[in-house]
Amino acid sequence: MTEGKNIDKDIFNFLRRRGETKSQVLGKDDYAITVYVISFDIKGEKYAFNNYMSKKELTYKIINMLEENEAISLGEYNPNIFDENRQKVVQTVRFYLDNFFDVTKKNPINEETNTNLFTDNNHKQIEEIINIVMKQKYDWWKDFEIDRELPTQLTLKKRYNNKKIKVLFNWFDNSKHDLKKRIKERTSLKTISEFTEIFKDSINSILPEKLGVNISENGRYALNLSEYNLTLIFSIDLDDFNDYIVKITVITILPKSQVDKKNILHYFVY
Repeated sequence: MTEGKNIDKDIFNFLRRRGETKSQVLGKDDYAITVYVISFDIKGEKYAFNNYMSKKELTYKIINMLEENEAISLGEYNPNIFDENRQKVVQTVRFYLDNFFDVTKKNPINEETNTNLFTDNNHKQIEEIINIVMKQKYDWWKDFEIDRELPTQLTLKKRYNNKKIKVLFNWFDNSKHDLKKRIKERTSLKTISEFTEIFKDSINSILPEKLGVNISENGRYALNLSEYNLTLIFSIDLDDFNDYIVKITVITILPKSQVDKKNILHYFVY
């Protein structure tokens, strides 16, 4: 199956073993669509990707998933350098996705015209249908994923001194201080997955670029996500940075208007 192709067999076999493909029908009657989903459970972190995303977007999201969790060696892959190592990893993931898209083509959603809507050229039509489904508030979209775990670690996209930096997360989350409940009640976010993706992107926007600039000591910081009218209060521990490890404890989530900046070392706004 992989003979003669410039791919990493270990990465390909890892994805094939770990990836689970399922289909989900959204909507009813004329608005019914079938979404195919690849899901992964890696070191307790759950990921899901669907086939109305472009293959390019899927490729880099899957590579980020592998890099964040150090699930399998990516060799000398460096996202900032366009070389043979990077090309091989990208081609491997695309080859894996070719098999995934083959499944969707064999299961067209419009049997009368034998048309498969899930192609790169039909995203607008798909998004319109999905928006209708979301407005109808079907249960599949309403599930906030309250049982989903918050992320425990992240490997930053950018390197520091050409070294990977791992961020370890701790959440001040208990029965009396339910962070997931606060996410649900204090933000406009639809799921824990959406929060997790936005949270990780935000951390990648701060680190490592702000190290030594706005972040130079252990203490409490704040990150305001203006689009969502919320602020994350968190502490940063740099004691293990010699080993390229940063520890972050998320303390709470507040509406922007309730933040007391008095004990905040720096207030980031994005």
